[in-house]
Amino acid sequence: MSNRTFTWWRRFHSPVKLKKNQMWKGYPQLLQRIEFGEFEYCHLSEECLLEEELYRLEEIEIRKELTRSDEEAIQEKLFDRRKLKNKRVKLMMHAHLKKEHEILKSLKENLCKEFNMSNEFINNFFDNFDGDTRQLYYSLRAIANKKPIPSNIDIDKYPKAFVQQPRHVLKHEHRGLNKVWKKVVKQNKIWNAHGITD
Repeated sequence: MSNRTFTWWRRFHSPVKLKKNQMWKGYPQLLQRIEFGEFEYCHLSEECLLEEELYRLEEIEIRKELTRSDEEAIQEKLFDRRKLKNKRVKLMMHAHLKKEHEILKSLKENLCKEFNMSNEFINNFFDNFDGDTRQLYYSLRAIANKKPIPSNIDIDKYPKAFVQQPRHVLKHEHRGLNKVWKKVVKQNKIWNAHGITD
């Protein structure tokens, strides 16, 4: 049985992990994985917005297609479409919450290991930290090395091994939705969407 049976609800490719043979030698592996975007937020919650927009557009089409006097038929058609949309969104949000938990847990475990810090210390630092994942790494590294924590502005000037992988890359069979997705991205100011510029 194909794995697609279980992922029929995905219109976008999942972010990928950096392979060991793609990593630079002499540069911390965890930092490379962070820069590549392995520990960034799960994108599925934003992709639910496409489902809402597609349903809205389909409702307009259904109402154009059927006459006003046939409101019962309109509601029946909308009910079936809404049911499918809600099923897809429910699966996406379930996967989103699960993935978010896994990402945070993995990041914390890796940081504890990398800097020989307690889980409690990392959790407390997380709660008060204001910056991105890369800035978090460098801040914790400074603490581990008993050095002053650099500013986020200074950290952003440090050279990177990788450009972060793009998010929200539509699968080939869903490329026809690109125009609608671009509209959703611009309306909701979705960051780092593949192939879409401001």
